[in-house]
Amino acid sequence: MRRNRELAARQGRVLDTRVEEITATSAVVRYLAPDAFACTLEFGEKAAWGTGRRVRDGGGNRERAVRLVSLKPRSTVHYRVLCAAEQPSASFRTQ
Repeated sequence: MRRNRELAARQGRVLDTRVEEITATSAVVRYLAPDAFACTLEFGEKAAWGTGRRVRDGGGNRERAVRLVSLKPRSTVHYRVLCAAEQPSASFRTQ
């Protein structure tokens, strides 16, 4: 497993993207960044990128956790992790 993570890091891949601690107005997006450089999380109610809000994760440790706040209750939130080589995207629903 460690060898796979090291290879993914060399390839610039973002791993283990998941959403936790979902409430009516917030959620935490967790992922393993490829390196110590900061990534940006873009999120919003529309799946059209460039129309939502952006939050930088600060970089540093490869294991990242970004809290998204001021979300609308019972809404679908689309997000993508913007790292240099890879930008995985997904969506989730608030409570």
